Amino acid sequence: MERVRRAPFSSPRVTQRSQVRVVTVVRYPFRIFYRVTGEFVHIVHIRHASRRPLAGLNEPESQYGSPRT
Repeated sequence: MERVRRAPFSSPRVTQRSQVRVVTVVRYPFRIFYRVTGEFVHIVHIRHASRRPLAGLNEPESQYGSPRT
């Protein structure tokens, strides 16, 4: 988190959400998704890096979402 505090704009942006950036924690298998607003860093999500990605959340018939009718 110190790295994010010192240089919040140095981490890459998430492709689907241009306001959100992601940083990987060095000692642990976590990725921290955050948004910079003015002087503040807002943590959006913390994800265990070995988990399945959340790409299917908004897709119908996906494992994570309910099917549309």
